[in-house]
Amino acid sequence: MSRPNTVQAAWLDSRGVAGPFQCLAEDDLPEFPHGVMVYPKLPGTSPSSPSRALATSAASVLRQLHATGNDVLAPERKVDGDAVAALVRSTRACFTETQRHTFERWQADLCGFLAEKPPRCLIHGDFWHSNWLTTDGRTVTGLLDFERCGIGLPHEDLAPLRYLGESFRTAALDAYCAGTATDPASLLEEVRMFDVLRELRGLDWALRNPDAGEFDDALEKVAEVVATNQR
Repeated sequence: MSRPNTVQAAWLDSRGVAGPFQCLAEDDLPEFPHGVMVYPKLPGTSPSSPSRALATSAASVLRQLHATGNDVLAPERKVDGDAVAALVRSTRACFTETQRHTFERWQADLCGFLAEKPPRCLIHGDFWHSNWLTTDGRTVTGLLDFERCGIGLPHEDLAPLRYLGESFRTAALDAYCAGTATDPASLLEEVRMFDVLRELRGLDWALRNPDAGEFDDALEKVAEVVATNQR
C-alpha cells in the first residue's frame, strides 16, 4: 500500500536527501491534547519501477545513514533471542508441522548470528520503497515515516529492498558494499534471515489486530519469503 506524502522534511545531507523535521506545532487545540506537528510537503512520489540507478541511489542513502554509527541519541531497536522466540510462539499456530520445523531452524540461525553481536548503527526502520520519494524515478530525494528510526542492525533496512525484486536488491547490495571489505553475497545470506523476521512481525501484528483484515496477506507474505529463501 502506498502512503500519502505527509510526514516530511527539512534536513538535507550532502547528497540532498531530505528527512523529517518539525516546522510548526499547535498545542492549544482541544481535539489534539498532545499537540500537532506540521511538516512541509516534499516534492516527488514513491517509486514503483525498479532500475539499477534507483538501486544505487537507495544504497547510497543507506550507506550515509548507517555511517552515523550507534553513538547518536536515538531509541534502541533491539533484536534479541527472547524477542525472536516470542515471535515464533505467537505465530506458531498458523503453520504446519513442517513449517514449524523450518522456523525453528531459522530461529537457531538468527539467534546464532545475533550472538556474534554484529555492529549496530542508525537505521530508518522501515526502508521500503513506499517510504522513498523521487522526482525522476531514478534518485531517492526524500524519506518518509521515521517513527521506527533508531539504533539497530543495518540488515533491517536492507531486507525490504526485496519488495522491488531480488535483482534490484542484489544491485543495491553490490552498491552498498562497493569499496568496503563486505562481501555482498555473504551479506545477502544474513539479510535473508531478516526477510523472515520482517514478515513474521507483520503476521504477529495482524494476529493482534484482527479488525485490520490483514491476516491473509501477512500469512501469504511469510509463506512467500520462506519459499524464496529455501531455493
